[in-house]
Amino acid sequence: MADRPFVLDLWAHPDAVADHVGVEPWSEAHWRSLRPYLKDLAEHGQRVVDVAITEDPWMVEHEGEWRPQTWSHYRSTVEWSWDGSEFSFDYTVFDRYVEESRKAGIDGAIHAFAMLQFRGPELLNYTDTRTGERVREEVGLGDARYREAWTAFLRDFRAHLEAKGWFERTRLAFDERPAETMEVAFEVIAEADPAWSDKIALAANSLAEADLTEFVSFNYSFLDDVPDELIRQRRAAGKPTLFYTYYEPRLPNTVTASPPVSTRALGWVVEQRDLDGYLRWTYNSWPEDVYRDPSFRYGQGDEYLVYPGDDGPVSSIRWEVFRDGQDDAEVLDLARAELGEDSAVLRAALDGVDADSPDGPDAWARLLRQRAAVTDALGGHGVSVAVAAPEDSVAQGTTTEFEATVTATDEALEDVELALPAWPPEAVEVISPESTDVAAGESKTWRVRVAVPADAHNLVVLAGDVRANGARVGSFTWVPTVVAAVADGSLTAAPEVVAPGSRPVSSAVPGWRAAESRGGRRHGVSGGFPRVAAGMSAG
Repeated sequence: MADRPFVLDLWAHPDAVADHVGVEPWSEAHWRSLRPYLKDLAEHGQRVVDVAITEDPWMVEHEGEWRPQTWSHYRSTVEWSWDGSEFSFDYTVFDRYVEESRKAGIDGAIHAFAMLQFRGPELLNYTDTRTGERVREEVGLGDARYREAWTAFLRDFRAHLEAKGWFERTRLAFDERPAETMEVAFEVIAEADPAWSDKIALAANSLAEADLTEFVSFNYSFLDDVPDELIRQRRAAGKPTLFYTYYEPRLPNTVTASPPVSTRALGWVVEQRDLDGYLRWTYNSWPEDVYRDPSFRYGQGDEYLVYPGDDGPVSSIRWEVFRDGQDDAEVLDLARAELGEDSAVLRAALDGVDADSPDGPDAWARLLRQRAAVTDALGGHGVSVAVAAPEDSVAQGTTTEFEATVTATDEALEDVELALPAWPPEAVEVISPESTDVAAGESKTWRVRVAVPADAHNLVVLAGDVRANGARVGSFTWVPTVVAAVADGSLTAAPEVVAPGSRPVSSAVPGWRAAESRGGRRHGVSGGFPRVAAGMSAG
């Protein structure tokens, strides 16, 4: 996981864990409860330590009052104090959070939120040490008091980070602030401590902010308008460039209403635009009782990807299918390196997946076919295999047939055989050509017959190996959709299988993965099997 090129930036919400468990924030019980969530993030490839350095950076107007946009507050990990003449800062919680994240496996950049409020007036939250009173002071953006407070903080924060050895990996983070507001913050930063000026992260909500900062994540709503040349320039300069989604649009996305295939396709969007990764504004901002009332302010699933459990996170289809999309992105990245940017297989794969496609077996089959084409190409050792079938669908309970044409690209191949190792031997018949030796530069065709199970639904993955002289030299894959044969001999779409639920989300989620070995170039599909759609009432 640590070697993934995919940059994942999900904003964790530690306060939500404390509120769910019912413990004092930043107590030892809270830290114990946090660890499984940090570990889960790390195991899914989280790269960034996102941390609040001010109280409630995401204020909004909700039901007539200004409050955090989430049910739980975001408590600052830095304690601000004011003695009547100067500010001081306690980083005890901040340091602990960074260290706990590191121990869990999240040891990349540190993003500190936020010099600017998400909405509404700018606020300073601190303890007045003369009275012990907690103060929330409204200030004007860029006014004298704002400058006084942030000048003191930025200088002190840098000194602390340098002492810890963390300054080089830390950025000041901002969320959807317009260019004119950002410019005021930039001017304050440059005046207070210019060392911070090139250490900025931004979730950009319009094209006007597309290249203001070192680290940027583009809102998917305008991603099509971001010039390819800008992305290339940023990549050449080593500036991380991501994209993000919120509740809209539903396709592609990770919200409960999003089809799982669109969630998986997020990884493909990263590769189609040659980006570095994906950002989402929250990993676990649960409402008060997520299992009874699954939304606080926004649409279901927009506020969290996992659910709270007794001993840590309860996963979701959305979270696990998203990880499959990360795997896809890594395979595509590997193909760029090994097959070349202009590889016909790679270009066809990138062009063949539409992240905005509606759900259904056809969408899943297209995605899996393109993934398989890339892994088959990566796994070839002096061989290429082309699969041809009369139709892109097969009927339940029938025998289907397709052709696999093997070409020896480098040297002659002797005693070539094809097999589908994941299928029962009695379900497969491979019809070989008269001679199974293939001369260099020549091709021969095998016919493969497979008995499709009567209970197959949505799609099947027919994946096999090519062997020469007993050694595996390549692989091949065909992913047809499944239709039902009816009494008059015609075909109709097979019914999807879903579990009962208050709002079923039909999810055909094939559970196969590529067998990727970084020790060599073996990247063959691990096998094929009939797959019944998985149905879940919530994602």
